[in-house]
Amino acid sequence: MPPVQVRGLVEHVLRLPLQYPGPHQESQGRVTEELAPTDPTRQLLLIWDAMCDFLSEKLQQGKGVTIKDFGSFLFERRIEVTPPKIPELGHAAGEKEVVIPRFVVADTLMKELTRQHPKEDIRRQHISGSIYQTKRMTALNPVPIAAGCYMRRDLVASAVTSMFRAIIDLVRTNYDLELNMKFATIRIKDRTLTCNFCKGLQLAAQVSACLCGPYAPSFVNVRSGSWFQRCQAARDAPPFAT
Repeated sequence: MPPVQVRGLVEHVLRLPLQYPGPHQESQGRVTEELAPTDPTRQLLLIWDAMCDFLSEKLQQGKGVTIKDFGSFLFERRIEVTPPKIPELGHAAGEKEVVIPRFVVADTLMKELTRQHPKEDIRRQHISGSIYQTKRMTALNPVPIAAGCYMRRDLVASAVTSMFRAIIDLVRTNYDLELNMKFATIRIKDRTLTCNFCKGLQLAAQVSACLCGPYAPSFVNVRSGSWFQRCQAARDAPPFAT
């Protein structure tokens, strides 16, 4: 059986309205009259897409994000050995600090990943930071996500909560998953989770203003400018009317 992807996850949520109740089960109006309502499937896909954009923006800023009962996207600082410049002259190997994006599984999901073996090496060779990053962490916030897709906050909160609950339920019932989050792909196979980050995010992490220094212009996501501006404006805005 092929793994469940994002569309399959959405269809699973909509097939079980009693298990995943909320306003996301029906087509809802947008917060602007210029945009027509969408069907429930497209509605959830748009919310997933906006959520991934929000996560990507935060990670490109060097900020970790935690998702309740699912896990945390954050950064590990570690020392890597570099080859000697001129080995023929007996030069010693060098060292450099690198910043690596990581995904740490939440305890709720970890209970279902019965074959998962957490890597112990991520707890070693770190200096000022560690994979268990406590500073510059933020929770998944429905307000900027709602602003990014022009939907109500309660709708987005309901949809996001239901989709991540469904992920845990699918793992519990022995389904494999492959979730494309744009900046990373999470695969769960035989109750074992792997997370592969895109190379662009790994490169951006090395030059993040919050971690290592100013942004390199080539790593700025030019597509997300207007979306990010709306999210910034919505961050301190009152909740959307229901």
